[in-house]
Amino acid sequence: MGNVDFFVNCRVDLKCDKGKGMNSVFNGPDIKTVKAFLVDFRPFFLNKEPINFDHVSNAVYKSISDPVIRGKIAEAKKTWDDLLDRKKVTSVGGLMLQINGRKLLSQENLDMWLNAEFFHLGKNKRMLMERINGNLIRPISYFVFIDLLQRLSELLFWFDKNVVSAILEDASMCKKS
Repeated sequence: MGNVDFFVNCRVDLKCDKGKGMNSVFNGPDIKTVKAFLVDFRPFFLNKEPINFDHVSNAVYKSISDPVIRGKIAEAKKTWDDLLDRKKVTSVGGLMLQINGRKLLSQENLDMWLNAEFFHLGKNKRMLMERINGNLIRPISYFVFIDLLQRLSELLFWFDKNVVSAILEDASMCKKS
């Protein structure tokens, strides 16, 4: 996931032209960069993948006795769940998206973009995506999608540096002893 072109600042510009109404435009990584990034990121999110973050963090937590490393794993898991709105309904970056009066949670928004726009093209996800096509919420939803991917990826980098590297360093020290 070392695609630095993906990790650029993003924004949504809202413009109101007299007589033309409002429009919105997303500014961030281009579509080719997003697609390339998603190929690398997707296995960390999909439940059936061996490197799914939940599977890896649970397995490592169970096999490690070091309380400091276990604390870091628990912190990472809570952050992952909070970013995906798994335990409670929160707004992401101060935004709460609603489609036809229904709150769109971060994980649902991520899932919608992955499975209606980039992969699989699932019918139910396409129906949800079609509700936001052609209105102001689409670029905002896309912004939230990209922002969430960036945040989850930062967490994966943090996990690698603070958990995986610490375990590998500890194992290396044990071999030298």
